[in-house]
Amino acid sequence: MDFTYDDEQQALREAVRGLVGKAYSDFENRRRAAADDPGFSEKVWTQLAEMGVLGLPFDEEYGGMGAGAIEVGIVAQELGRVVAPEPFLTTVVLAGGLIAAAGSEEQKTELLGALSSGELVPAFAHAEPGSRWQATASGVTASGSGDSWTLSGVKEPVPNGARADLLVVSAALPDGGTGLFVVAGDASGLTREGYATHDGGRAAKVTLADTPAAPLGSAEDRAGVIARVLDIARITACNEAIGLMEVALENTTAYLKSRKQFGVTLNTFQALNFRSADMYVSLELARSLAVWASMVLAEGSGEQAAEAASRASFGVSRAGRHIGQEAIQLHGGIGMTAEYSIGTYTSRLTALDHLLGDGNHHLGLLAAGIGGYDEVDPLP
Repeated sequence: MDFTYDDEQQALREAVRGLVGKAYSDFENRRRAAADDPGFSEKVWTQLAEMGVLGLPFDEEYGGMGAGAIEVGIVAQELGRVVAPEPFLTTVVLAGGLIAAAGSEEQKTELLGALSSGELVPAFAHAEPGSRWQATASGVTASGSGDSWTLSGVKEPVPNGARADLLVVSAALPDGGTGLFVVAGDASGLTREGYATHDGGRAAKVTLADTPAAPLGSAEDRAGVIARVLDIARITACNEAIGLMEVALENTTAYLKSRKQFGVTLNTFQALNFRSADMYVSLELARSLAVWASMVLAEGSGEQAAEAASRASFGVSRAGRHIGQEAIQLHGGIGMTAEYSIGTYTSRLTALDHLLGDGNHHLGLLAAGIGGYDEVDPLP
């Protein structure tokens, strides 16, 4: 299996790395962008739109670039390398992916075009208090028929929910199933309470009280569509984690080569070299899983993509925990300080792990499906 990128993919990597690398070459720039509302740089967001990154996965007829999962993964890796606070994963891949998958022609033309140009920032309001990474909704209910619907209930946490111009909301339908609805940011009965997350991002508690909403496409059970887009987002999150782990390892090895104890640099001690070598092995295994899952997503069926997403998520979860914890340990006391970048990288790895299903969740999914494999005959 060929994991190398072609010339166009390499050019995309270099272009995105040049843009976000310049914007966040100084980690303090990233810290300042995350500290002020809306939690990311509107200027960088506009620059990503001008480059075509925000429309990357959407068809050209809707204002996008028509790129595939590999290209989306490349962008996610580069954003991960600088812990870019821009909500590419949750806004473009997740909310935009749902609009592309379930929206009407009119909705896709209007909303995806505005998203691609940077004029619209949508958010997917799906998680509910007490729920854990499922494709269905029960905490928000939909009432109505035809084009006239209202939603009531609570969604939390909603990534970038306070900044969003528009919400894509999952809701329980009167006749059963989970529908998808579009809610304007200024709709009546909509209340949003924003707050900062531990990784420097933003989330919100969204309360809907007979809030007017329009079906995304048609008011029918969309649980299958939600599950499919969540798998796409999981694989994209794995790629972002690869970028985070790459830099965490680079910074750790550089620290071991520069920090001295007992008159010699830390990389003189064999045990520390072994630990950094183990981090490298974890990174390369995770990288192979993430790229393989992206290739399956680009070429395979929904069932194959779902299994690939769980396999990659499980492997990347374990690698992220290993590399993040070792990076802090090998940096010593400075690794625990909020002012030093390595803690932010580890915090973001943890946030990604829990956003769409942690390693234990995916291990359970994989274990539940093991009965579907044929029994292997014992060796003679």
